[in-house]
Amino acid sequence: MKVGVVGLALENTPQISSSGDIRFLPVMDTLRAQVRDLRTGGADLIVAVAHTDRRVDHEILRSRLVDVLLTGHDHDLAIAYDGRSVMVESSEEGNYVTAIDLTVNITGEGAARQVAWTPTFRVNDSRAATPDPDMLAIVRRYEADLSRELDVDVATLGAELDSRTASVRSGETSFGNLVADALRETSGADLAITNGGGIRANKQYPVGHKLTRRDILSELPFGNRNVMTQVTGKAIRAALENGFSQVEQRAGRFPQVSGITVVYNPKAAAGSRVVSVMVGGQPLDENKLYRVATNDFMLRGGDGYTALTPTGGDLDVQGKLMANDVMSHARKLGTIIAKIEGRIVVQN
Repeated sequence: MKVGVVGLALENTPQISSSGDIRFLPVMDTLRAQVRDLRTGGADLIVAVAHTDRRVDHEILRSRLVDVLLTGHDHDLAIAYDGRSVMVESSEEGNYVTAIDLTVNITGEGAARQVAWTPTFRVNDSRAATPDPDMLAIVRRYEADLSRELDVDVATLGAELDSRTASVRSGETSFGNLVADALRETSGADLAITNGGGIRANKQYPVGHKLTRRDILSELPFGNRNVMTQVTGKAIRAALENGFSQVEQRAGRFPQVSGITVVYNPKAAAGSRVVSVMVGGQPLDENKLYRVATNDFMLRGGDGYTALTPTGGDLDVQGKLMANDVMSHARKLGTIIAKIEGRIVVQN
């Protein structure tokens, strides 16, 4: 039998990553065209390998264009089979690997040829895997080299730090406050806004933990730079509206902030959720210019933060690495007592 494979990426990849001048076409239009070509080429079974969210996953399944959908974006462990199509998502970070075994029955020839199949699933927990000894030796050698550079203490935690994905994408967090404070204080800005989706390690750190270079680089792995822009209060409000616009989806654009207090209503329509903003204890002046520390990804309009992009497109993205500024800030503190302070308040 012939198996056709098609890859799919999120349509909004340019907004959530640094994709340069690559164009991303509509998912379903692309899928239809690719599947048509694969079927014409004689494919009996179509497998889609996709970076798509659950809403699009379901649209793909309903379309009956593919037989097997191997998806990823929601970071959960999900298996679905409705008698005609399969969907599998295997969590994240390689925690699980889901194998799909197909029992195939082919009857007839030519125009009468029919292919029927049924799946069985094997969810493999990576923790139970036996490492290949040769590969394990290589990994350990590199780990030893990295450890000398990364397992270096920079500060001690006097309070818990929370960088869990669900937390940094839905509300104020202690780790988000640490990062935003570092951006603001090392740049001398009036305030700082950074995207929760840029914080990646998905961990909780207990009181007394020795925060290391490895911890901080695991949290901030993208190599983003700390940059400062000067925009109006009106633009800051627009940036915050963007940050709260997809909170129900726990999108990575959710803001972590420093130097400001924001009240927002998640039940209001997207674009009208910001209730009030205070900067340095004073109400936001929409006509005043403020110095805003952020990251270079957002300065370019990433995660929809086009309001922070200077008019004329004059972008200065030559700042220091965010991770380095967070390390410097942490060393200066010595003991980190970051906590929830009411910087972002939900209006019920």
